[in-house]
Amino acid sequence: MSTAEGYTDPLIFAAISYLIYGILVVPVDYGMSKIIGMYGFIFFPMTNLLTMVGVNRWELIIFINVLVMPILGIISTFIVAAVQYLIYKIFGGTGSYEGTVRVIFYTAAVMVLSWIPILGLILGIYSLYLNIVGGMIVHKVSMEKSTVVVLISTVILTIVIWGLVIAAYLILYPDFYDYISHTPRRPIFLQV
Repeated sequence: MSTAEGYTDPLIFAAISYLIYGILVVPVDYGMSKIIGMYGFIFFPMTNLLTMVGVNRWELIIFINVLVMPILGIISTFIVAAVQYLIYKIFGGTGSYEGTVRVIFYTAAVMVLSWIPILGLILGIYSLYLNIVGGMIVHKVSMEKSTVVVLISTVILTIVIWGLVIAAYLILYPDFYDYISHTPRRPIFLQV
């Protein structure tokens, strides 16, 4: 894989992968939202955030998975690449930002089958492996350094994403904290 042929080909490749994933995951998300609607909150290894927060309308699931998620996937790739590039530089990597972006875009190939429950978890781990090997080649660092870089960036970005999700959820649903903390709310007429 060349590390300096521009962003166009890998971006198109990743966009198609994200789009295929978005189309194929719709029935899984809708089915999981119906199960969660019947049985309350459950955790299933490949339940995504949409079904966990109770989105169960076809139109919204299709809009988010087919239009929003591919766009967010592409934008987030540039952010992840920037974080990884900086960490690679700290670890003595010699590659370019463009090479880092290309590696991450091409690891999006696993998205085509990631919609399948359980297999998606395995492919997510494989995607990390591809990212480690690609980073090792692009930045000319050892496998150990590349592993540390990818794991550090994954942990940082996971914390940031979950922080943003929780903050957004608490802003959109202010009563959610009372629900999860089992704090009884005082009736309106007793509040002063």
